Amino acid sequence: MHETDRQQEIFSTLEKGGLRIEPGRLLRSAFAVSGGSPARTEPFRKGWISIQDEASQAISLLLDVHAGDHVLDLCAAPGGKTAPLVRAAREKGLVVAADRHEHRLRAMRDQFERLGLRNVRLVELDATQALPFSEKFQRILVDAPCSGTGTLARHPEIRWRLELGQLAELHRLQVAMLTSAACQLAPGGRLVYSTCSIEAEENEAVVADVLAGDRTLRRVSSSEAARALLSHLVEGTAPVEFFDGDGQFSTAPGEILTDGFFAGILTRDS
Repeated sequence: MHETDRQQEIFSTLEKGGLRIEPGRLLRSAFAVSGGSPARTEPFRKGWISIQDEASQAISLLLDVHAGDHVLDLCAAPGGKTAPLVRAAREKGLVVAADRHEHRLRAMRDQFERLGLRNVRLVELDATQALPFSEKFQRILVDAPCSGTGTLARHPEIRWRLELGQLAELHRLQVAMLTSAACQLAPGGRLVYSTCSIEAEENEAVVADVLAGDRTLRRVSSSEAARALLSHLVEGTAPVEFFDGDGQFSTAPGEILTDGFFAGILTRDS
């Protein structure tokens, strides 16, 4: 079925179920629904749609995966960012989705089964340690565990749960994960480090610390990073609006009704 026809069928089915549909504010492929639960609809059961914040959807696009790429998603659970990576790598590509906890890997396996995704390998590992891979990857995503302060609008309880000193501990873990991931990056490849935090300790400071320890890594320029989003944004939205002078991506909660996300985009010189 053609993509446009599939989209029309999805919208028609959702509307018949009483849901209201609005276009996405950031991405052309996204849409918002209200008036019911999309997880209880036929398009969801058939794997035609998934539920994910628009800024979160953009993170996978920043990796700019091509058909045939070997991709590592180092902190993959629950798998929302992994699925588009598998589709972009296609049958000749390889996607390794890793997580520390077996029960989260089982949940991802169920998710991929619903979506009809087969070309993905699940691996249980501790991302803060040296990784057990002999090969290098062209694309690596580190969607790191974080404080989640970019999601306060949906999870206001975070403000009461976050304790003094927790950001420093998270920073240490995030640096360890990004360092481990960088060791697996092929020359000329791309690594995206992301969080749903708006704290500099978890974002810019993590990237800066890892770059200081590895002189063969560098940031991707803002213009080069923005090209990955160019064809995906809604009409009238300029991708450079979301990048700073160091090529780092961010969204602010409330501006376009997304969560607050950060992404540092790195490459390794040949």
